[in-house]
Amino acid sequence: NTNFPAVPLWFNEGLAEFYITLVKSGDEIFIGKEVKRHVAWLRANDLIPIDRFLATETSSEIYNEKERKGAFYAQSWAMVHMLLTGDEERRHNVARYLKGLSAATDPVDALEDAFSLRVRSLERQLDDYMRSPSFRYFRQSLDGIETEMIFQHRQIEHSEVLYRLGYLLAHFNPAR
Repeated sequence: NTNFPAVPLWFNEGLAEFYITLVKSGDEIFIGKEVKRHVAWLRANDLIPIDRFLATETSSEIYNEKERKGAFYAQSWAMVHMLLTGDEERRHNVARYLKGLSAATDPVDALEDAFSLRVRSLERQLDDYMRSPSFRYFRQSLDGIETEMIFQHRQIEHSEVLYRLGYLLAHFNPAR
């Protein structure tokens, strides 16, 4: 949020869903494997219309309805997955989109500008993507990277929370 303050809800939630698939196996990590419940839901149901989907906010009906919230998370994951695991140009366009959001007033215009296509075309691509038999993911070797870190957690007092938040505010650089 500091680097991209105008990140839309669908991207934020989709990215979180994308990263919940991170798995370490031996000396490798895997990121972006399919979320089976999302794939199953999207294959059995219609997508949320793209213009409504892009404009969804935390106060939106589509985000707060119990059944539709599942649809929103599934479609958010699918859109982020399709954009991030696609070719290099598509990933570059994601960065252009996020950068352009702060200047654009309409999320549909920002997306169309960044990807040089109409959102209906992107909607069709997403629908086709969800019907593909397999999904790409990232695999990274951890060879040579220290992975045996020990993390400890502890409950902190309310006063320490306030201190740390105050410290953050005092040292926050608005130019970032």
